[in-house]
Amino acid sequence: PTTITPSSTSICAGDNVNLTATGGVLGTGATYEWYSNSCGGTYIGSGSSILLNPLATTTYFVRIEGTCNTTNCISQTINVVPVSTAPLLISATNNTICPGNSTILTVSGGFLAPNNDYYWYENACGIATSIGFGSQINVSPSITTTYYVRAEGPCDSTNCVDITITTNAISTNPIAILATSSSICAGQNSVLSVSGGTLGTGSNWEWYSNSCGGTYIGSGNSISVNPITTTTYYVRAEGICGNTNCVSTSIAVGAGVTPPVSAQSSNNNICPGETTDISVTGPSLPIGYTYVWYTGACGAVPIGVGTTLQVTPNSTDTYFVSAVGTCGSTSCEQVTVSVQNGSISATGISSDNNNFCSGESTTLNTIGGTLSTGANWYWYENSCGGNLIGNGNTISVSPTSSTSYYVRAEGGVCGNTICQSIFITIQEVVVHMNPFDTICGTGFPFEIQNGEPVGGTYFGSGVTNNTFYPSNAGVGTHTIEYEYTSANGCSGTASRNLVIVESTLNGNIDVEQLPCGEGGVTLFANITGSVDFLYFYWNDGVVENPRNYVQQGNYNVFIKDSKDCILELGNVEVTEEMDCFEIPNTFTPNGDGTNDTWNLDFSNYNDLKIEIYSRWGRLVWESTDLMIHWNGIALSGQTLPSNTYYYILSLNNGEKTQNGPVVLLK
Repeated sequence: PTTITPSSTSICAGDNVNLTATGGVLGTGATYEWYSNSCGGTYIGSGSSILLNPLATTTYFVRIEGTCNTTNCISQTINVVPVSTAPLLISATNNTICPGNSTILTVSGGFLAPNNDYYWYENACGIATSIGFGSQINVSPSITTTYYVRAEGPCDSTNCVDITITTNAISTNPIAILATSSSICAGQNSVLSVSGGTLGTGSNWEWYSNSCGGTYIGSGNSISVNPITTTTYYVRAEGICGNTNCVSTSIAVGAGVTPPVSAQSSNNNICPGETTDISVTGPSLPIGYTYVWYTGACGAVPIGVGTTLQVTPNSTDTYFVSAVGTCGSTSCEQVTVSVQNGSISATGISSDNNNFCSGESTTLNTIGGTLSTGANWYWYENSCGGNLIGNGNTISVSPTSSTSYYVRAEGGVCGNTICQSIFITIQEVVVHMNPFDTICGTGFPFEIQNGEPVGGTYFGSGVTNNTFYPSNAGVGTHTIEYEYTSANGCSGTASRNLVIVESTLNGNIDVEQLPCGEGGVTLFANITGSVDFLYFYWNDGVVENPRNYVQQGNYNVFIKDSKDCILELGNVEVTEEMDCFEIPNTFTPNGDGTNDTWNLDFSNYNDLKIEIYSRWGRLVWESTDLMIHWNGIALSGQTLPSNTYYYILSLNNGEKTQNGPVVLLK
């Protein structure tokens, strides 16, 4: 052969290569024979082509071997590119760092084949773009991160090894310092606490005075301080990744003050109840201090604050003043205000009765106060000094409406005092009645509801239990009075006239006694004097006219026309001997579901007997049931034909009887 043609002269370990021999002449029984390492060396196969999988660079030989001879060999070398092996580990100059710092990562172990290199990845092996290559890399993670490395070459990539670089947390700046008290007296404590911010890894809050990082005074979230002078305090977070900025607060230590120099009054020798200004002379006070005034003694009963105070003494009194602040009080200065022996205003007025009904009375008494020589108490109504109504310590009044009363002392050395007042409340009950409509005729009784507020009582002609009975009052004008008593017992009245005019209707009740089968007792209200619509209201609730089968009792009827004019007719008596039962005279037992039975209800009686006869006098059906539901079937069970039948009814052993026809229709 003259040529070996390989599919590739350089392959990766594990890949295949195809060798093809060309040229030469195959003699009788000759074939291409292939060897490795030397011509005729390690036999690997026959044929013009052969597929191989060398693990290392190898030279292959081929020759023609036949019956007559063996040719010379030709050869071809196949270069096998070596593959890297995975590294063993990654080492770091620092496994834990602060954000912004860096560390060097170095790969160790494994085999790096020629033309291969180490490639580095962040957070996953070979997923994203490589962050660098080489046996070392410098990284600066801002958060805890895992790094990966592997050998990569033209033939393959190895497995990754990884290392995690831990990033310490950084402290954040505090927002403020909170103090239990920002202004204290010397010797007192204030607790300072950090507000806001967070501590990073290995960090703590560190406290300083006078400057940030100045005089160290302690650590922790809170610290107690006891400054002797006003001091500014600072705090910051300090840790392995550095320090935050400071925040600060100042604690003011109260200053001492000197006592007041003097106290004086703008007016002296005054009358009781008059006003004077008392004032203090002294140094200007720092913030947190003020002048406080007392009576009785220095520091006894405080009555006001400020450099000037207005007082109204009723008798000679001494006032004391001192400077008081966050860190205590000074000694006092004092001033005496002389008061003349005049009348002293009453402190109030008492009453033995208030919030009462009109017409009652109450006794008013002065409370407190003192009369000077020649003075007396004077009482006024509605205004101080207005309508004089009496004098003395006590006065009795009977107001008809709510009124204000005043009293003051008049006369003596200092004249009139100021007034004291009291308001006497009168419970007024306002009662009202709405007008009545004129009534035409002595008609229906009705409940009176014209009074306001509701809940009172009505009086007058025709009125009984707040109901007006026109028949009792009669035609004419009637005064109806309404009286209402409130929850507190106060009463009021109102009245209105109610007019009843003669009815324009006339009439009478006609009574006719018909046979029981034709209607029994019939009442008919016969009316004249109106041609429009009439409405009938009988005392037993019936609203028809005329009316049949009227039972035993007394009857009257109200008749009303469309103009609401009413006529009452009455006192018609129906005796037991006159009345009849209203008994249906027709039924249709044809099975259509309507009027199929003859229904009678005598459940109000003790016993009953009813007999049904044909028109020829033959008994066809009978019963003693108090509730009758006859379906037209004879005693024999025969269905009776359509015809007129006759009943005989007996109640309570013949105490009451009635007979008449009943028609059976099919």
